[in-house]
Amino acid sequence: MENYSTLFRESLMKLKHTLDARYHHWFDVWFGSISYEGYEPETHTLTLRVPSNYIYEFLESNGRKQILWILDDMFEEQARQVQLQYRIVEKDPEPDFSQLVEQVKHQGFNAGGVIPQIIIPEAERRMRECLKEFVGEDYRWVPAYDKVATWLSDNKGKWLLCIGFSGTGKSRLCRNILPFLLGFKDVAVCSAIEMTAHGRIDELLKAGIIVVDGLGTESPETNLYGRHRRPFAELCEAAEQDGKLLILTTNCLATKNMPDDWPCKSQFPVTFGERYGEDVLSRLRSHTVNITFKDVLRKAP
Repeated sequence: MENYSTLFRESLMKLKHTLDARYHHWFDVWFGSISYEGYEPETHTLTLRVPSNYIYEFLESNGRKQILWILDDMFEEQARQVQLQYRIVEKDPEPDFSQLVEQVKHQGFNAGGVIPQIIIPEAERRMRECLKEFVGEDYRWVPAYDKVATWLSDNKGKWLLCIGFSGTGKSRLCRNILPFLLGFKDVAVCSAIEMTAHGRIDELLKAGIIVVDGLGTESPETNLYGRHRRPFAELCEAAEQDGKLLILTTNCLATKNMPDDWPCKSQFPVTFGERYGEDVLSRLRSHTVNITFKDVLRKAP
């Protein structure tokens, strides 16, 4: 007499090992809690026990293909004669959404859109060492670097936006130093003009850490291959939804409206909202640490 309970467990494990390793967690969430209940040879009825109506509905709507594979493995030529039924053994519990989030992450979807957390020990010391290497022994440490070092120590899931005049060290820091400290792993770096003029937006969207230098110098809208695009707006939306880290610089945009009598109004005439739209400004307000660079590193000739 066949031991159908053993056959079911063995087939379940065989099915798991036919899947790519990325889907093993998904398999455990949905199939790990079902078990063999009984088999009636006269009616060819196989009964499986499931812990909730929630799991049962998933198996019926999304797991049917995998269940049929198990039946084929257990019963071979007789599989088509087998009638399948489920027995729900307890009242529906609340779904474990932490498991569901993990399950969809393993399928390549970031359910929470969580911006990566950066924690670099001794960030200030490492920044100083990099500056010495890139600039030389006579590099100048400006007050804004203290705030950048704090962000590197723990960015708390926030993007970085550096604002200031030309010559304050923003570009060198964001294009060279920070990617070096982050290990250049999954990092894309470009100027704002490159992002728009050369259509690099699609390439940038593939990276996990994206550095865009000189926002406000490019056109906010463009036509790429006949398609109307808003590159920076697309970048912000994708970074928010897919959990990407943005490092941004500008020397001509402000995060809020400044009065006309503000001494720097001529250098920062418009805001991010005026240039890219309020949706972009809202994302920046929610997700960025803004650091103002005031100290010019080099003297005017």
